[in-house]
Amino acid sequence: MPADAHLQPSQPQSGLILLGAAGFPGLPTLGDSQAGPLGRSAELVHKYFTARLGVRSALRLFDEPMSASEQVKQMKEYLLASPDGSRVFIYYIGHGLMIGGAGGASEYVLACRDTSHQAKLGTSITVAAIGELLKSVAARLDVVIILDCCFAAMAFSALQVSCRSLSLFAASSRYKTAIASPAARLTQFTDCLYQALEAGSPAHAERLSLSELEMLVREKMRQNYPDTGVDPEVHAPKYGLGDPRHEPIFPNPAFQHRGAAATPEGAVNGAYLIVQIEPEKRRSQRPRYHVKAWMLIEPAPEQYWGDLIWDTDSGNEGKPVAQGQLAQLLLALHRGAADWLLARDIYSPDFWIELVVPVELLDEGFDQLAGVNG
Repeated sequence: MPADAHLQPSQPQSGLILLGAAGFPGLPTLGDSQAGPLGRSAELVHKYFTARLGVRSALRLFDEPMSASEQVKQMKEYLLASPDGSRVFIYYIGHGLMIGGAGGASEYVLACRDTSHQAKLGTSITVAAIGELLKSVAARLDVVIILDCCFAAMAFSALQVSCRSLSLFAASSRYKTAIASPAARLTQFTDCLYQALEAGSPAHAERLSLSELEMLVREKMRQNYPDTGVDPEVHAPKYGLGDPRHEPIFPNPAFQHRGAAATPEGAVNGAYLIVQIEPEKRRSQRPRYHVKAWMLIEPAPEQYWGDLIWDTDSGNEGKPVAQGQLAQLLLALHRGAADWLLARDIYSPDFWIELVVPVELLDEGFDQLAGVNG
């Protein structure tokens, strides 16, 4: 089936929790020195998520004078009230701090307006507390955490929560400081993220994933801040068959429908995702299947090259896949194939998917998978 032959699925209902602060009166070394870029970045984020992404509700705690514990309480109430299956974005803009603990252990925290220099740990929002909150809604919600602060990837270790879907978009690595010059209009990360979202990319599908957005933000960072820019990182602390880093989430303004433009440089005569599904030899009441997927390209007629990009022996802890999981796996393989092509500078949005299936699966509607497009 041609991979662009199906309609884009409706996006899940979304929510936004906006955290952080423009000023930090209890932290003498920070104070209000970066209030301008931090505050304007928060306004821009709120505007984009409500106007462009269409979030149904937003919990705005940015620059609120309430205590960290009260903010965590409000976050919990908001998450518990969020509809099943919805996607919640938690966006923090401010300062990430490493607080030393007993025995040399350190805690990564997010400063808020109420954070005090004398008691940073007790007056900041700990990432561990956010991780605990997510446990109460792990099976119901898709959560995307975006941290625009120093050492943002440090949050990864505290977010090992088995959520239905959980991803982390960090403005900086665990060793780097994110930059917000006091004279700047915005923080560097939110500036580049917003530019990437507004411009989009004609090389990608109708909606951008976090992994695609990461590459676009890196490009913007190198263009706008060649001397001081810091590369962002995208992580998925825990996930099942589908990797949330490849979920199509953000509208791509530069998306071009098939046939709308000339074939871009780097295209090939043909690109094929071949998926072989074989029944497990040891039969049971619930059939299970071994799956292998190859990505092949045709640079010239009757000439092919490619790679094995996934198989159950190595990609699923060696376990076969249940029949009910095959559709979700095929969506993940489709996204993985697109990433494989882009990583090799091959722009072929109309690649084909060829399925090799046993007779018992011929009636499955694999050719009607929603979300396989572009």
